[in-house]
Amino acid sequence: MKKVGMKASILVLCFCLTCLALPALGAAKDQATVYHEKVVEADACDEGSNFVVSNNATASGGKTAAIDHVGNGNPFALIYSNVPASNSITVTYLGGGELDISILKGDTFEPLTKITLAGVGWEANPGTASSVGILSIPEGSTLKLSTPNGSFGVDTLTFSLRDPLIEGEYFSEGSTGVIGDHADANCGRYAGIDATGLAVIYKNLPAAEQIWFSYAAPSAGNLTLSIEKNGAYEELAVIPFDATGEGNDGYFTFGEQSGTCGSGRISIPEGASLKITADAGINLDYFVLLPEAEEGGSEDNPDSGVSLNGWLALSLCALLCCSVTRLSRRSEKSQELS
Repeated sequence: MKKVGMKASILVLCFCLTCLALPALGAAKDQATVYHEKVVEADACDEGSNFVVSNNATASGGKTAAIDHVGNGNPFALIYSNVPASNSITVTYLGGGELDISILKGDTFEPLTKITLAGVGWEANPGTASSVGILSIPEGSTLKLSTPNGSFGVDTLTFSLRDPLIEGEYFSEGSTGVIGDHADANCGRYAGIDATGLAVIYKNLPAAEQIWFSYAAPSAGNLTLSIEKNGAYEELAVIPFDATGEGNDGYFTFGEQSGTCGSGRISIPEGASLKITADAGINLDYFVLLPEAEEGGSEDNPDSGVSLNGWLALSLCALLCCSVTRLSRRSEKSQELS
């Protein structure tokens, strides 16, 4: 009975340590961290804004700041000063059209991004739309919202700063990658590249020390990351990736079946352009940029970004499992000798 109890105790401890290690191994798929989000009621805009207050029972504060492309003698516009540092904007609204967002630089508003507001009835629940890609909005900036062709009431604006999770399909001009649709991909789409020269380029990235990819691929290969310097792309890092499935089905193992690969410590400066190529077919679902590299990654072993605690727990677990096996064998030998 004592031998059985000892073996059971060791197995329980082994199980517990494995449970501690699993979150460390899975951390690569949950890297994105929201540092802050600030929700602003649209009608709380600055003096100098020109809009119409529209009372709407479904809006968060019972009203929206309504604008259109015609104006009322003067162009409609919503102006917000002293906004928080952000790289993403989400809008809730009623109506529909194109929302132009500009940022004040010096004495001039310069285009920042466009957000398409799909049509929502004025008596319906507000729709939601977010900016595409990564924005660069410094702390204290002033933004202007207008529309070239729409008529809508803005309900709220949410300014978010997070470890950027960039959808693969949001590549920039100059890319040759292809966009595909798949229900299991993070936002229903992905970017495909392969060894034939297909490449994707992402511009105006935030500063980062590490990058992680979520992908699907039928065979192993390597991603090559190159960064633009003086008009040419220079190699930054080579990241190996494993196969996630077999044959053509391997291209579509998104969701829980997706693969994860990441770099060691690298240097992506603020505003950089990154070009990604591959020596084998791969569909990129999304990637995450980390401002500080996770422990455990290295340039020599770029896919080793599991925390030290995770590796220690797994190693100790393996040792304990071996101990259980040895104890069992010794017990069997003792019984045979007796």
